[in-house]
Amino acid sequence: MHDLLFAERIIKYLKDNVTDLGAERKITVEVGLSIFSHVSPESLRAAFSTLVERQGFRNIEISVAMTRPTMVCKKCSQETELAQPIFSCPKCQSTEFDIVNSEEFSIRSFKIDSK
Repeated sequence: MHDLLFAERIIKYLKDNVTDLGAERKITVEVGLSIFSHVSPESLRAAFSTLVERQGFRNIEISVAMTRPTMVCKKCSQETELAQPIFSCPKCQSTEFDIVNSEEFSIRSFKIDSK
């Protein structure tokens, strides 16, 4: 379900930011997908491909980079890249920390190649 929502966000972003989407130009959209998003790159690509086809667009691809949130401890300033949920600092065991880079999904950029 999230894969379809993320794919719809990409299509909306392109419609809002690219003129003449139906042109014979290759468009590559770079997106970030959190390891905690419960969406695989494959399922996002499949959902996106289906939506692109339904819209009648051609030559639009997505490039998916998996991202990991980072925990920053407020007590000792330890930064830890997360591979799984964490509830305390691995260095000092403090439960006071911030999570950065925690977006489930982000559109990073897009590139248009002329033909």
